[in-house]
Amino acid sequence: MDPKGKVALVTGAAQGIGLGIVKELLKEGVKGVVICDIQVEKGENVVMQLEKEFGKARAIFLKTDTSKEDEIEGAFKETIKKFGALDIVVNNAGLCNDKSWRYTVSVNLNGVIQGTLTALKYMDKSKGGKGGTVINMGSVAGLGQGIKVTPIYCATKHGVVGFTQAIGSDYIYQTTGVKVMVICPAFTETQILPEGHESVVVTCRDEWMDEFRKELETHKPQQTTESVGKGVLHMIREGKNGSIWVSANNKPVYQIEIPHYEKLRV
Repeated sequence: MDPKGKVALVTGAAQGIGLGIVKELLKEGVKGVVICDIQVEKGENVVMQLEKEFGKARAIFLKTDTSKEDEIEGAFKETIKKFGALDIVVNNAGLCNDKSWRYTVSVNLNGVIQGTLTALKYMDKSKGGKGGTVINMGSVAGLGQGIKVTPIYCATKHGVVGFTQAIGSDYIYQTTGVKVMVICPAFTETQILPEGHESVVVTCRDEWMDEFRKELETHKPQQTTESVGKGVLHMIREGKNGSIWVSANNKPVYQIEIPHYEKLRV
């Protein structure tokens, strides 16, 4: 898909990777992009900044809590009402707070599932839609052994990868015309892990803190949000339905395949 002239919706886009994706979409000439986030002041300020850089009426902000089904539905309806179409959905919203694990699962996994199902509802060409592209936000923490100090976060990202592979089946795509893919960034310059991050790790005990800090030191940010945004644009143009992509070290994204379980035998 050529993003030029298309309409996109990006969740969790008031900052970080989501904002990086929005900027790359605007650079590539999308007709409009909807920034969905729970941070109202930050989201409104971002739109004002984007208007200065890319012109008015190309970006709007919608307060959206992706843990709530009705708010996701409302964001899709408002996008179509505003721009008359919806072609690209990026389910990016996420957090890393294992102590609030139910909310983390609700946003990181349930929100991605609901966002994808809602995209299929409105884009399905067999039901009057035009087809489209959905990009789900995974993580390298959802591949292999993950990051041991954040097991809940890792579980959600494994879930996103598995869900995307399953719903990215050829027979679903042939019927709906909706392509679904997942991008798995390595550590990126974002605020997903807040300062004082020891307080958000469910497994933290005093005697484990040294190991916790050592592991985090091995996962320092290695790429910019712009790099991830460029990767998403490449996927929109070239990616295959159900595919998994990795973005790491400010290098071009690359596709990976998870082998059949028989090949994982040790």
